[in-house]
Amino acid sequence: MSPELNGRRKPSKRTRPPAIEFAQATEPGSEHYYLKQAWGAYGAAYRSQLFEIGMFDESEAHDLPIPSPQIGDRLAAAFEEKHR
Repeated sequence: MSPELNGRRKPSKRTRPPAIEFAQATEPGSEHYYLKQAWGAYGAAYRSQLFEIGMFDESEAHDLPIPSPQIGDRLAAAFEEKHR
């Protein structure tokens, strides 16, 4: 009897892709990337939520979100201070 999974053959261990080493695969510049974008897709994936909570603001100069003066700039300054 052949192994079946929703009408498809279950992949054998020989045909399964290798496991992802997550820490290595998420390191910026890694050859073994997990996300296609070098720094991930955090801003793209959570854009609407970051606008909603007031962390992002719209720019008059371009289409990229910028830190809001109320929250984003303060958070960036606190992060910079902590990691000097």
